[in-house]
Amino acid sequence: MTGLHSFSAFYRMYFGKKYASGFFLEGFIPVTTETNDIYSYNYDDVNGYFYTSSVRKNNFTTIGIGFGVGGKWVMKNNLVIEASGGIARRFGDRDKHYFEEVTGKIMGGIGYRF
Repeated sequence: MTGLHSFSAFYRMYFGKKYASGFFLEGFIPVTTETNDIYSYNYDDVNGYFYTSSVRKNNFTTIGIGFGVGGKWVMKNNLVIEASGGIARRFGDRDKHYFEEVTGKIMGGIGYRF
């Protein structure tokens, strides 16, 4: 069983005429924790089958740095529509291949500004 949890702190710089509205550039720091179950398989020569002899958990945390772009539009009735995407490079897990250390994010939302 594999578990993956992440959260991301971010900072946005807006280029719109209204406050916190319009197109933006974003810098973010993703923090990811992952748990992997590692099984040890053995072969029984007498009966001719594989069996699991042990299970252990492999827990690790990575942190990264990334950038993104997007847009946030506030309509006249305070309806908010937002879409963004970004890419980040994770650090801290040297056993992974390079492309597995790159992570992306995509977001879309509809809300109401109070």
